Amino acid sequence: MKCSELTTEQWERVKPLLPPEETGKRGRPRKDNRTMLNGM
Repeated sequence: MKCSELTTEQWERVKPLLPPEETGKRGRPRKDNRTMLNGM
């Protein structure tokens, strides 16, 4: 299976469906939503 990153167009369609990115002060630092979605 070939792996590729989301295009900007694809990302703009998916972004509103994801929870907001928070900069919480506790625990492990979060990765941004786009990076995590590209990893799946």
